[in-house]
Amino acid sequence: MKRFFLFSLACLVPAAGVLKSAELKIAVVDLNQAFMAYKQRAVLQKEIDDRKKKMNEELSRIEQKLKNRKSDLETLQPGTDKYRELQYKLIELETLLQVTKRQFELELEKAQRAHMERLLGDLDKVVKDYARENGIDLVLAKYIAGPRNAGPIFIALYNKPELDITAQIVKRLNRDSKK
Repeated sequence: MKRFFLFSLACLVPAAGVLKSAELKIAVVDLNQAFMAYKQRAVLQKEIDDRKKKMNEELSRIEQKLKNRKSDLETLQPGTDKYRELQYKLIELETLLQVTKRQFELELEKAQRAHMERLLGDLDKVVKDYARENGIDLVLAKYIAGPRNAGPIFIALYNKPELDITAQIVKRLNRDSKK
């Protein structure tokens, strides 16, 4: 164990000299700004909104049918066959409404997750490609959303303005999305 430690130390000393002499090229990206400026985000959001609208129309249709059946039930004599039949249909409609609501919620959640993964994948690819093409060794995020409170977690507390590549990333994201 002692020999392994000494060997590792012997390897690190020359490597430290190489790291000092090599100049790292660093850049900073405001991921939130890039994400919000990405035009494809608005297109996908419109798609989600259109889907929500259609789903809400379907739910409204079922709710209206349920309301009509309830008012029909009030006109019937309790205990009759027709009354029991309509009660059964009401139960079916209420169940259909609840199942449809849950199904729509799951569909929307799945679609939103898929869109988010696509957008973040696009952003990730553009940042990596830009960094490779421009010889950037390290790209830092200005801040990212916190997982618990969705507030910002600052990664880069300060950077020189010339290190910020957000505008170039947004430009490339939107250019690539047109293709």
